[in-house]
Amino acid sequence: MPLQTTITSVKASAHSRREFIQDLVTVCAESDIPLKKNKNATAVSSEALQTGRSVAQNERRLRQTHLPRGFDQHMTAVRQKISWKKFAVVVDKTTDARDCSVLNIIIGVENQYFLVDVIFMDKCNYSTFSQAILASLHSNDLNLNDAWAVVTDNASYCLKTYKEVLKEVMPNSFNVTCLCHVINLVGETWQNYKYFSEVASLVTWMRSVFKKPARKRRWVSFHIMKEFVQAKDPREAVSSRWNSWYEAVKYHTEHVHLYREFLLAEKSASQAVTNILSQLETEEKVQALTVKLTFLSDGCSKLKTALSTLEGTHRPTAVSECKIPNSCRSCSALHLLPSQLSRL
Repeated sequence: MPLQTTITSVKASAHSRREFIQDLVTVCAESDIPLKKNKNATAVSSEALQTGRSVAQNERRLRQTHLPRGFDQHMTAVRQKISWKKFAVVVDKTTDARDCSVLNIIIGVENQYFLVDVIFMDKCNYSTFSQAILASLHSNDLNLNDAWAVVTDNASYCLKTYKEVLKEVMPNSFNVTCLCHVINLVGETWQNYKYFSEVASLVTWMRSVFKKPARKRRWVSFHIMKEFVQAKDPREAVSSRWNSWYEAVKYHTEHVHLYREFLLAEKSASQAVTNILSQLETEEKVQALTVKLTFLSDGCSKLKTALSTLEGTHRPTAVSECKIPNSCRSCSALHLLPSQLSRL
């Protein structure tokens, strides 16, 4: 075989192998399959089937070489889809496991939405928020005159960023407050309403009580003994998770009648246990607390449904055709005045 033919064949074989590995990494990333699984994979390319050569790669090499290449290809394809088109900017701030601020920037074009940036920040305020958005839009080669909407939550620094910075550089846009955040704010008003302070305290103290895994296991056993059914794990109210407070309220509504007996059996001297037992020391107090728990659980159930539905939509809420607001208007808790609450 001529030398030139051999060299050409080797190059073609190496190129085919690299392409296959790149495709494999892309499929793993899209399917959320850890790259370490490749070590046990038996997948081979058509060229490898003929030669018997494996394409298995070290995870470190896949992560350092092929994953960045696949990411660059993906972002190039995204930029081609969003360039020179009218777009909406959807900005959402969340927190990671270490409680650091994470800014997700999504671009919406023709009913398609693309996550173009995930920015980690030590602090999230008016200055860092505006700088991050503008830097992301410029790095993705977007014409700011093509922006027609900027979707943010209702935080003061978000509104200030749009009014004082983004509106000036995006003259054709308008600010939209995310409907999910608006509904969540409505829910938070009930959490902070003084009439339900006992409920808020119970939710906080019960979270402290059930921090110990051993106590959770004893609670499950106690519940089976009393109710003859398997109890779910106690719900925890987490400030960064929508609906978690109302899920905790619903759980306590269903189980508050058992708490006093269970906590007395625990013989714990912790402050949280002492406070809860004080709340439940008489039958009258238990009944009064149950009424408030039931009211919040039942009356605000449509707020929970609305948030769950909106979180599940594939399109950002502010630019979707979702009819959730109509169902929210019918929520019984929203129609009650403080004077009516006092008669409960």
